[in-house]
Amino acid sequence: MKTFEFYKLENLIINKIYYQVFQKNNLLNIHSIENLKNPFYIKKKRYRLIRAFKIDNLSLFIKKYEKNLEEAESEWENLQLLWDMGFSTSIPIFFYKDSSIALIGTEEVSGKICLEIIKENSEKTQIVIEKIAEFLGNFHKKNLFHQDCYLNHFYWDDESKTLYILDVSRVIENPLFPLKYQIKDLSQLAFSFEVYLGKEAFFWWKFFWENYVKNYGLKNEKFLKVLVNIKKLLIRRRTIKKFLKGEEL
Repeated sequence: MKTFEFYKLENLIINKIYYQVFQKNNLLNIHSIENLKNPFYIKKKRYRLIRAFKIDNLSLFIKKYEKNLEEAESEWENLQLLWDMGFSTSIPIFFYKDSSIALIGTEEVSGKICLEIIKENSEKTQIVIEKIAEFLGNFHKKNLFHQDCYLNHFYWDDESKTLYILDVSRVIENPLFPLKYQIKDLSQLAFSFEVYLGKEAFFWWKFFWENYVKNYGLKNEKFLKVLVNIKKLLIRRRTIKKFLKGEEL
């Protein structure tokens, strides 16, 4: 569990831990932040632009939204919620929002994307999948649901033995019908096993499921498994339709 404190400078909110770094580098206004030079990473994803910069010893990732500004606000709130509840995710550094744009700054997550570790089929594959099952079982027990629960949103830091979950803008807490969201998370994850792991998918999904059931304390395992499989088929069908239409997945 980790709680952060923030300074508010008009529309700009800055994590107190990083305030001195921002002050030292003249980054206490949104104009200076937007005009940072020499990013070491750039990616355009639908309606947001992601850039990363080295500032002293800090690797700062900035997401800029020009549409769906409420998604940026949800992500900012959920980053803090997850840390408050004992789940590791990106560290929130700053947030800015006005009528036309929103920006979120986070610190680079340590470790390696779990998907890469699993696809390498190394001796760490079993550990990582077991950790994802443990994480998701505990996540769901606390009535938290990710809603974008694919393998590429989990990171594993072998040095600290920490599992991180990213892209948390859709996380929902205490929904009215939790089973609906539990099925959604599990079917998304099952689909990503199928897509990325090929012939190994069945074996590793069975291993994941056994560990998830144990960590969650699941009683109606067979019933849930049937519903997850049905939902997975619907996700597959929808994904194929998007692909055939040339839409971004």
